[in-house]
Amino acid sequence: MNIAIFILSLAFLGCFIWYLATLTERHRLWAAGALIALALTICGLSLFVVDQSKKRPGDWPVNIKPGLDLSGGTQFTLQLAGNPSPAALDQAVEVIRKRIDGGGTQEPIIQPAGDNRILVQIPGIDESNKTEYRQKLERVAKLEFRMVHPQSEQLLAEAAAGRAELPFDHEVMIQTDRLKDGSLVKSSILVRKRAAMSGRYVKSAWRSIDEFGRPEVLINFDKEGQEIFGKLTSENVGQRMAIVLDGEIYSSPGIRQPILTGNCVISGGNMTAQEAEELASVLENPLDTPVSIVDERGVDPSLGQLRSRAGLRRP
Repeated sequence: MNIAIFILSLAFLGCFIWYLATLTERHRLWAAGALIALALTICGLSLFVVDQSKKRPGDWPVNIKPGLDLSGGTQFTLQLAGNPSPAALDQAVEVIRKRIDGGGTQEPIIQPAGDNRILVQIPGIDESNKTEYRQKLERVAKLEFRMVHPQSEQLLAEAAAGRAELPFDHEVMIQTDRLKDGSLVKSSILVRKRAAMSGRYVKSAWRSIDEFGRPEVLINFDKEGQEIFGKLTSENVGQRMAIVLDGEIYSSPGIRQPILTGNCVISGGNMTAQEAEELASVLENPLDTPVSIVDERGVDPSLGQLRSRAGLRRP
């Protein structure tokens, strides 16, 4: 079905070019008629979906796309923190739409509900993947790059023994790493309180794998971010830099040489492929205003089917 819509869309583009390029009135009318016919056909096809479950002979494999009441799914009600402006509400709606349906295949319903709430209806999800969607919806994705104190381990050990005090402009943060056996190991790192660079300059982020086949996340900065990151790494060769996301250190690599290409890699910690995919998604679509799930409801598809049958049986 998607292939047919794509081919018809190309035909629509060709007819539109024909309409603009033709010089005669009769040919212009033909092109306009073809454009109208193609537009109606594309709109009509977009209402249907191929049902792979139709296996018996005689079953029509194409059905109208079911809504939440027929296919089942989950409805989330999100609330933005504080008193968000209309622009912040619109931004949150678009970010959530990209996170939930970046490929445009699930067709969720995402719309404002009042001044500080957003209604999200996702058809077809079940209990096994609800947790994944909750994390996508609530995560703010505040990215920061902070410099690690050159004597982090020594100062932390001396402070724990009562022989030294920590610098006032630094704070202790936790880095969590997953070992190969799946167990988690936490370590304390002394980092500057003030971020050297924020994540507002992230242009794109995507999942990749390193030379050992381990998942990682590649970040590409915009032009301004490339200059800032290049200067930051040039001035701190030999030092460690902590990559902090939502108050948690993901990795703290050493800067071996200036990075002037505008790219950064988040690796380490033995991330799973799914975690790397989710991380790339939220980094590319960060929320300016924190949100929380205030209501969650599962929709049973049998209810909509019963109502549909009842409507068909009425005289």
